Amino acid sequence: MKKKNNFILTGVLMLGGALNSYATEYLPTNDFFTDGQTWHLERITGTGDDQTSAEIEVRVDGEEFVMAEYNEDGKTDYLPALCKRLVVKENDEEIGTYMVYPLSGKILVKSDKKNEFVALLDFNCGKVNTIKFCSKTYDVTGVDYIFIGNLLRKRVKCNSDDSECNYVYGVGAKEWSLSSDYWPDNSTYKLISMTTAEGVEISPESLDRPKAECDNKFWTQDKRWDMVTYYPLFPEQDDVHRYWKVDGEMTLGQKEGEMVCPRYLECNSDWEPRVPELSYAVVSLNDQVYQYDNSEDRFLLVYDFNVEVGDQAERFNEESVIVNIDEITVNNRKFKRIIFAGASEENGDYKYWVEGIGANGKNKLNISVWPTDGSNLRMDACYQGNECIFTYDDFSGSSGVSNITTEKGVQTNNVYDLHGRIISEPKAGTIVISQGKKHIAN
Repeated sequence: MKKKNNFILTGVLMLGGALNSYATEYLPTNDFFTDGQTWHLERITGTGDDQTSAEIEVRVDGEEFVMAEYNEDGKTDYLPALCKRLVVKENDEEIGTYMVYPLSGKILVKSDKKNEFVALLDFNCGKVNTIKFCSKTYDVTGVDYIFIGNLLRKRVKCNSDDSECNYVYGVGAKEWSLSSDYWPDNSTYKLISMTTAEGVEISPESLDRPKAECDNKFWTQDKRWDMVTYYPLFPEQDDVHRYWKVDGEMTLGQKEGEMVCPRYLECNSDWEPRVPELSYAVVSLNDQVYQYDNSEDRFLLVYDFNVEVGDQAERFNEESVIVNIDEITVNNRKFKRIIFAGASEENGDYKYWVEGIGANGKNKLNISVWPTDGSNLRMDACYQGNECIFTYDDFSGSSGVSNITTEKGVQTNNVYDLHGRIISEPKAGTIVISQGKKHIAN
């Protein structure tokens, strides 16, 4: 591969990675980089009459397993990592490829010059007063959250004696300069635009929008869930009950822009905290539900009720294709329901999501409660205060609504394959999905 500049790696400094959204494949889990994600940058080199500029495109394209040293806090490790590949182009000509890897809230980039992973961005800023950004130390002056590119993203505000370094998770900074031993580049980079893998374009100006104001319609105070771990292959084993509820508030950070959120915690049979220190900050807005990841100091997307028929909730899981969206009435309340391809299977990981309630199976409300011993998980009941507002059986109740038209104009009485694609003439003997259930086409 022909390379013009080994210092183009600096183009990734503004990459914070994007949480996958819902246009064609919605992932509750969160990657830093998504294939197809693209940044358009202006690179300015030199000063005065010698100044030149060029447009640089940085695109996420595939992945590759690499090994390199990683130095942190005086300790050196030889780190194997499955990295995302960044392809860099200038004037439509490929001029370099670089490997990036997320680790503990940091963005690592492999430096070919020293065969090392270098931490270029650190999103653990809510827990520290200073951060290092490419060999320079900055004071963290504020951390808040903005809704940008269809997702709630962290915004970090920091400065040094002579410069500022404000950036947004999944988007990056509007402008920066860099010179270090790892990347011998004295250019200035400006963000022209960033496009998510789903085609949502983000402008530099949108990084300055006001911080998000959350509605928290999902995480209402005193809402409680009875979650049950059961063993379908070992029926002689007793069920294990896990109780979770929203109780009180948590404050994230101690700087300008701090966010006060509902607190979500595990409880015993009397609804008292079982492990008080095991609690999580949670928010909801724009029909999306988030939980704060304490280890990486950022919000993770749990549910997105903006999904449409044909979207897929989990990569490589055909049971998670959304095949129907309707409404059900329970206890004189109407709820929006998402039905997955796995709804017809007894032990499908995905069956139903109900807005305001959650999922009937692996609820994804908290990573720590996921079964790892072959057991399964279900929601037995959801309470608001002392009132039971929803039960497990209500998920599969009759809606009285034959179909709902989504914004894409998709009718939910269509026939789909296991990937959520509409089939006009299904082949006999193939498995198809209709009205939320699997059938063998005649």
